[in-house]
Amino acid sequence: MDERFAGLLQAVQDSDPEGREFNEHDTASAPSVVLINEAFEKEYFQKENPIGQQINVGKGMGPPFEEPPRQIVAWWATRTMAVWGASPVR
Repeated sequence: MDERFAGLLQAVQDSDPEGREFNEHDTASAPSVVLINEAFEKEYFQKENPIGQQINVGKGMGPPFEEPPRQIVAWWATRTMAVWGASPVR
């Protein structure tokens, strides 16, 4: 696990995150996981819980960009993106 991401959900705890943190089991040899924000959840998972679902990153962009599917392990409210100075993608 990359220590830069340890405690990520704790950092956005005011947003009522759902799911789990990255943990020591999330290594380069483990299945890929991802955390998403509320904007992504609303765009792609309107009628179902995104936790446990898989998404493809880089699909259709060619072999250098394609990665194995990643399992969604958590999501949090979009309003917290302002904390990191980023705008949510809609």
